[in-house]
This record gives sequence, C-alpha cells and structure tokens, in this order.
Amino acid sequence: MKEVMLRRKKDEVLDLPPKIRSWVPLAIESAAALNAQRAFAQWFAASDASRPNDKDFLARLTKVRVALHKAKHRAVEERIRDVTSTGRKTIVFTAFTDGLNKHKAVFGDDCVTISGSDNAEQRMEAVDRFQNDPEVRVAVCNIIAAGVGITLTAATHVIFQDLDWVPANHLQAEDRAYRMGQTERVTVDYMLADGTLDVFIADLLETKLRLIGAVESEEVPNASVLDELYAKLRSLGPALLQENKASQATGKIRDRLEALAKSGAIPQAVDAPLLSTGVHEFKSSRDQSQVYRVTFGCAGHLECTCEGFRWRGNCKHVREVRAAS
Repeated sequence: MKEVMLRRKKDEVLDLPPKIRSWVPLAIESAAALNAQRAFAQWFAASDASRPNDKDFLARLTKVRVALHKAKHRAVEERIRDVTSTGRKTIVFTAFTDGLNKHKAVFGDDCVTISGSDNAEQRMEAVDRFQNDPEVRVAVCNIIAAGVGITLTAATHVIFQDLDWVPANHLQAEDRAYRMGQTERVTVDYMLADGTLDVFIADLLETKLRLIGAVESEEVPNASVLDELYAKLRSLGPALLQENKASQATGKIRDRLEALAKSGAIPQAVDAPLLSTGVHEFKSSRDQSQVYRVTFGCAGHLECTCEGFRWRGNCKHVREVRAAS
C-alpha cells in the first residue's frame, strides 16, 4: 500500500493523551446464555457440511450473541456506576437495542441514547446534551449508528458491551472520545464473556487487526507473517466448534466436535495471578525495597503505582500483566 497511498497516523498529527484498551473478563452463569451455546453447538455438529446454510447459521449465531449480551448487562451496569461515581462520563456501545433501552430506563435523565432509529436532529441533540450538560454522564450508543461522524470527547471512558465482527467498527467507535479536543486519558473496556463465543470473536478481531497492520505497514511485511495471519483466520472457523465444547456434548456430537476441532485451535483464557488475587507486584530494578503494584482501577482497567504509568498511562509492568493474561 505504500506505493499507492499517502498515510498519516493520528499520533503523527495530533498530540493526544494516552488511550488504554483492556479486556475485562466476566464469568457467565446465565442459564439462557449457556443453553444458547449448547443449542448452537448441537445444531452445528449435526448439520450437513456439504449443504451449508449461511442464513440459518448466522441466525443461530445471532441468538448466541443476544444471549451473551443479556448475560453481560448487569456487569456493564455496575461498571457504568463505577465510572460515574467518580464524576466521569462514559460511552457504552452495544449491538442490540434491548440493552440500549434497559440502560436508559435505569439511568433516566442522566443518560442519552443514539440508535439507528434516530434522525440527524435527534442525534445532535443527544450529542449536545452529553457534551455540555454536567448532569448527563452516560451515552448509550449503537456501535454502527454512533460509531462515526460524532464527537463525544466529554467522555473519558468507553465500554463495549458487545463485540462486532469488524475491527474498524470498534476503532471508529473508540475514537468518538479519542479525537481532537480530548484532553484526558481515555480508557476503553471490552467486556469479555470468558469461555464463550466472545473469546472466539476477540481472537478473530485481534488477528484481523494484525493483518490490517501488516498490509498498511511502511515496510513490506515478510511473506511468512502474512501466511501466518491468513492461516490463523482460516483456523478460527473450525475453532468455533472447540469453543462450544463447553456445552457438554456427549456421544456422537462430542466425537464429531473433537474431530473437527483438530483443524483449528481455540483461544483459551490463561490463568493470571491478577485475576485471582487482584494485585500483581513487581520489585524495582533500581531499589529492591521498592515494590510496584498492578491492580484493576475503579473502572476495571489496569493501573500501576510506578512513575511511568503516572506520566504515560502505561508501563512495562502493565504490559507484562496483560501479556500474561
């Protein structure tokens, strides 16, 4: 792309504060969500691979996403309260109108909404209230309808209740807060239903982002890198079967899932000390008596007590914990 495109990155032309992006794992105990995954796995395993039905496949997959959306709703509501209790404003992006309406019902006049059914005048009224009214601290938005063309820099936090299949939709949505006019650090939380379809979508998004980065890089990427990413994308399809082993399938269904899953690896959540203890400690390389602590902040993102994090919003300790998680 270097030969046909003049590209300038945002960090090259704008002097913006840090943006911190993190995955927030959630334990899903909803029977409806687990049953939806089980039903999808059983249908998928019993389907005839020689006669694919894309329409039926997507419809059933959407049912799983809706069930996960509902299962994460209470945790997202609690996260919103955590942020607003500190006097900060937050944007919540969702893919489903049901969640948008529920959040509006809970937070009332302190919340504005932007959905695909709103006209241009209604959207601008919601944006103006969020940007200028100190009492309005929550904006609940459809990830597509509000993902482009508006400015919500009054927010310092962005929460994704749902995961979209297209990474560009997430990046555009993040940048409603992280754009010209933003003077504070922006925290982006992706609410991840651990051990569910969310893990598959998250891995797919990250793989797509790596591929986009390789294509748009200043230097021509090594062919092996592109091959690796392409193979990863291809493997994620059958990996979905392995994901649904959590449905506790038995007999022929289980055997078929096992056989098909061998063609692709499923991303698994790794046990991390921070998730079980709430804190991860590092000794200073200069002073062994000095200990830095990485913890979850009030809004769920990682924070460190070292000077590097204080000034840059990131540090090697946080990066190490993320890599281990």
